Amino acid sequence: MGQINLKMPNSLWASTATPATERAQLRGEHRADIAIIGAGFCGLSAALHLAEAGIERIVLLDAAEPGWGASGRNGGQVVPGFRSDPDDIIARYGSETGKKLIAASAEAADLVFELIDNYGIDCDARRNGWIQCAAGPRGLEAVQHRAAQWQQRGADISLLTERDLTSLTGVHGYVGGFINRQGGQINPLSYVRGLAVAAESLGVSIFSSSPARRLERVGTRWEIATPEGVVRAHRVIVCTNAHTDGLWPGLRRTLIPIVSSVVATEPLPASLRATILPGGHSVADTRRLISWFGIDRDGRVILGGRGAQSGKDRPNEFRAVEQRLYRAFPALRDVAISFRWSGLVALTLDHLPHVHELAAGLFAGIGFNGRGVAMATMMGKSLAERAMDRHPDSLPLPVVPVSGIPFHAFRALGLAAALQGKKLQDIFLP
Repeated sequence: MGQINLKMPNSLWASTATPATERAQLRGEHRADIAIIGAGFCGLSAALHLAEAGIERIVLLDAAEPGWGASGRNGGQVVPGFRSDPDDIIARYGSETGKKLIAASAEAADLVFELIDNYGIDCDARRNGWIQCAAGPRGLEAVQHRAAQWQQRGADISLLTERDLTSLTGVHGYVGGFINRQGGQINPLSYVRGLAVAAESLGVSIFSSSPARRLERVGTRWEIATPEGVVRAHRVIVCTNAHTDGLWPGLRRTLIPIVSSVVATEPLPASLRATILPGGHSVADTRRLISWFGIDRDGRVILGGRGAQSGKDRPNEFRAVEQRLYRAFPALRDVAISFRWSGLVALTLDHLPHVHELAAGLFAGIGFNGRGVAMATMMGKSLAERAMDRHPDSLPLPVVPVSGIPFHAFRALGLAAALQGKKLQDIFLP
């Protein structure tokens, strides 16, 4: 892999989040009951739930710092549910496993807000609902079926008309949608930093600037080598998601990392603030190349979606996302864009996160498909329970084998072709 820039991006979240805590690099030899690689939502949730359960020696390593990856760069949308609809999950996994998956995905947003409340995390949390909008007839049929499936399972969901959506979002042209009141919005970097502080308060040791360079079984323990130190642990949890590298053979071939680009405006004048997202909702649409948007505490509009594949934060790399912003909100052409940044999203072929048992005492959870705030938090809890010997059949997420995506080495070419196809479909079959 090439040299990675481990500085925080110049993002809205980095500029408005609670201050970072300076943490030491791992040096020398350390012993742990459980070691965790990756200090994002998943790794920190795992550490926190392990500590809550009384595990005393927990070491958490991050190549940069907590929240440097997708956990500190995403849109901050707390989205209940997987991308796959409940009926599709039942069809794929059967009634028993499917019901557990559906329940866990629905409760994932609850877990986020419970942790925020329990630990007093200051992250501009708003639980006023998540809206999905239909961009055309195909999307309308999809959201109607999706809403009906969740309503049958007790979710607090209501259908929205075109007029409702214009009033709630300020966008003209969406033909219908729904609101799921379990969802909401946070400053994700403040949330991840709050999780880190909470974990440390329970005795977790977190080390920054400590990338895992080697992972192998040595005797009865797992050994993780970093540039300046080593951790020997009874068990290890890998939570590296889109930044999964060659640390464990075959793991990175199970997912496809793609670049998501985000822009944020300067604070809106009062005249626009009254009509653009007046209720502060989080929103996503049904396009195949999804656009999502929201508004922060200071009235800045945030919009993200598929950006340039290079992932370099240069102004011309954000042209497509800016065009989407202006199509949705023409009045914002006169409002300056203050922040542009990007991050990686980890996609799986089945659109579900994956739990892997790579070897005895070695676990991994990856693939949150753009819904990591809630799903990665839930995954961390599940991994913690499995690492404490909870039987896999009792967990909400099934353990699946490591299975590489076919022709993974050619994913860049395939992705470019697929994205062009999705773009054309969005134009002609919205």
